[in-house]
Amino acid sequence: MSAKITLAQMNTLRHYFFIVLGFFLVFFATSCEEEMKDFEIESAQELLVIDAECNAMNNSITVRLSKTVDFLGNEQNQPVQGATITLRYNSSKQPLSEQSGGLYVAYTIFPEETTYELTVEVEGKTYVATSYMPRKVAFTNITYEKITENPYFPSIQYGDTTYNVTLSFLDPPNEENFYRLIILRNDTLTRRNDLTVINDQYFTADTIQYSPWQNFYENDILTFELRSIDRAAYRFYTTMQAAMETGGAFSVPDNPQSNFSGGALGHFTAFSGDRRILHIVPIRTEDDEYL
Repeated sequence: MSAKITLAQMNTLRHYFFIVLGFFLVFFATSCEEEMKDFEIESAQELLVIDAECNAMNNSITVRLSKTVDFLGNEQNQPVQGATITLRYNSSKQPLSEQSGGLYVAYTIFPEETTYELTVEVEGKTYVATSYMPRKVAFTNITYEKITENPYFPSIQYGDTTYNVTLSFLDPPNEENFYRLIILRNDTLTRRNDLTVINDQYFTADTIQYSPWQNFYENDILTFELRSIDRAAYRFYTTMQAAMETGGAFSVPDNPQSNFSGGALGHFTAFSGDRRILHIVPIRTEDDEYL
């Protein structure tokens, strides 16, 4: 026997439905308003961004200064000029000269296994950061093999020709080591927002073998750069990667962990490294068909 709902009961249910719906809409609107208030406060802040690299591979230090813009805006960060920037290490003091567009540079030979201190003085404030440059770790071997299907890349169909690359390098024993890997294909970054960092605690062998999860093709000219970085730089890049992956309609990405005092964003990284170029020459097998 089926139950019947009277007109009065239907009106009562409809009444409660609209009460609940109204409560939900008010709650949602209030929450959105609070989120947007917080968002507006965060996006309105104008902060100094310092992007600084001390590179033993080309004997240069570069510092870019800029100011953040509104998070919702399409403008790029505005360059900051007129700063006094000094690099100190051991008993040396190296001033940086200002170039165009908020870029400051200096060139000299930078010793490895050394702690560097960078001081930025601008607009009446001083910002200081330190970074340790580890010794260079070189590639011992780079190999590649032909593959016709790859379970990690569903877009690769059977019969497509791609190549898997394996990078090998000797990790210094009995110490913690951190690396950043940069890959260029034909002088262009293979992944613009990809920050590949390696922590040696996840490897047990002295020789680390690493295969990037990327597709490579015949006649690619690849440049691999292995940078030896300190723990602070490793933490900065991992938090930056997490910030880039933060999503949600009302979420504001957390800022990566800066090593500058004074509340500036960005990071100062001193690094050594090795660079190798690989040309993927087509590998022909007896199974290949020629027209």
